[in-house]
Amino acid sequence: MMYQSLSDILPPCDQENTPPQPYMPETSHSLSSCRSECKYERNIYILSERQTNIIEESHQITQEDHSKQSKELGQRGRNENNIASILKKDQLDQIINQRKLQKYTVKQLIHISKSIIDFGNIFPGQIMEESLDIVNKTNQNLVVEIGLGCENPDFYDTDEYVYSIRRSHLYEFNDKHYLVMAPYSSASFKVTLKAPNVKKSCNNKGFVDIAIQGLKSSHKIVLESNIKVPKVTCPKALYHRGSGCKMVRLAVKEGKKQECKLPLKNESDIPVTIDFSFYNNEEIGSDNVDCCVSPGTLIIPANGTGYINFVVRTKKTDRSQNENKKHEKRIVLGKIKDTNLIYSFFFCIETY
Repeated sequence: MMYQSLSDILPPCDQENTPPQPYMPETSHSLSSCRSECKYERNIYILSERQTNIIEESHQITQEDHSKQSKELGQRGRNENNIASILKKDQLDQIINQRKLQKYTVKQLIHISKSIIDFGNIFPGQIMEESLDIVNKTNQNLVVEIGLGCENPDFYDTDEYVYSIRRSHLYEFNDKHYLVMAPYSSASFKVTLKAPNVKKSCNNKGFVDIAIQGLKSSHKIVLESNIKVPKVTCPKALYHRGSGCKMVRLAVKEGKKQECKLPLKNESDIPVTIDFSFYNNEEIGSDNVDCCVSPGTLIIPANGTGYINFVVRTKKTDRSQNENKKHEKRIVLGKIKDTNLIYSFFFCIETY
């Protein structure tokens, strides 16, 4: 039986997946054609083997990375477990220490330098400070909370702190302060009082509340102060109906200088220091009269009397001007030092 071509011997195959066949004459069937087909199949086998090697190498690399990541994750997990165990131990120690502390009071754990702070007599607007020291008497770390408050209902709505606290080396005033005290350490504070502006004398009480974390009870320090509004008057001042206030009337000859000594009486039980100045207003006075007060600062003892020298110098003017400006008015202001209290003294100067 005669075969016309190689296709008559081999089984049919898919033309799409079959590689292009080399050209061969239809009438001849040589050995070279068979060798070329065998060579092509060998090339296909060699290519698949290389691909297999590449896949195996990549798989090996993937396994190495996976094992390395597993080791890293294992090490990280062990570190996290160690940290968690340390934290748990610290928490347990803290809980144990807190349970031990519950048996004690604040005074048994820390030393407080004062049990009561009395600021004494103070003027409205005046600022005073007292020292407060705290010492940790234990071998444990203590978390201390210090709070201050005012017990006078009239001062609840004030814009500024009535009682406040600050560290001795800082100037941050607050009504609360938190502190972590190391074993056997100490801390110094300044308890500050700023008296509110009031028109009448009153008592002002407050407190310092000291608490320790882990204790149910706290310790209170009593704060006391007396806000005084002193009364300072001039006995020589008389009531003037036209102005509706008391005035000191003086008569000075035109073109002359006159000096008068005026008493000022302190009607309170606390000494006062007064700084004097003039109220400058063009509607009140003119340039025809020059006035001055000496001394500029006067200390008046409690329930005592002090004296100031009021000096007046007038200028010569025409009679017409003298008739129009016969009376000159002056206002002397007396401000109590380091306070918001200001007193006014009216003078009516008549030239002739």
